[in-house]
Amino acid sequence: MKQSFEPEPEPEVKSGTGLDSISEREILLNDNEIEESEIESLEEKMFRDIIKSVHNIKRKCERYKKAHTYCQNFNFKADRVVKIMMLGLSTLTTYFINSHTDELSAEELVIDRNLTFATTIITGINAIFNFSNRSESHKAINTEYIRVKNDIKLKLKTFDYNIGEGPRQNQQIKQKREEMNAIYEKSLTDITNLIIRSNELGILGRAKKISGLTDKDLDHHDD
Repeated sequence: MKQSFEPEPEPEVKSGTGLDSISEREILLNDNEIEESEIESLEEKMFRDIIKSVHNIKRKCERYKKAHTYCQNFNFKADRVVKIMMLGLSTLTTYFINSHTDELSAEELVIDRNLTFATTIITGINAIFNFSNRSESHKAINTEYIRVKNDIKLKLKTFDYNIGEGPRQNQQIKQKREEMNAIYEKSLTDITNLIIRSNELGILGRAKKISGLTDKDLDHHDD
């Protein structure tokens, strides 16, 4: 007796899902797969080591951008909370004092002192940590990491990998390698300067964990 085999139905593709259903991790993995396929498709494999180093710098830019974005948002929220507390405490203190025309009692004096003390503490915290300026500093350096990353992507995208045949082939290979080395050295210089600034500014431990920054990333090397 012959058995009939029916073809398996194709998986149903739901329309309208778009990129919203794709996680950030999946996007980064797909991006890495594209980069690997680009390297594998090069005519000259001798470019592979340089290109991988440039891609490492680009991925490091992405991790630092994510870390500084977290720090920027954290300092922005902290600045808003502290300033709202300062406004509330100072308003309450002023109202409490002005609402008493007669001499304050002992209990009222204690309340007034506590309000004044709390206002002074919050004002001091704002002056010491200066959340507003730190938020702007993280925002500024974040923009620089985006610039370096986009510059690398553009240069790799427009780089001419084709090498002709003939007696001048070796000369062309040497020239192409020098051009790729120039891209790498420029990218390395840019990110090294940015990492120095990042270390001076400081990155929250939570931001390092979320962005995947390691001790190797905090060094001034690409490998």
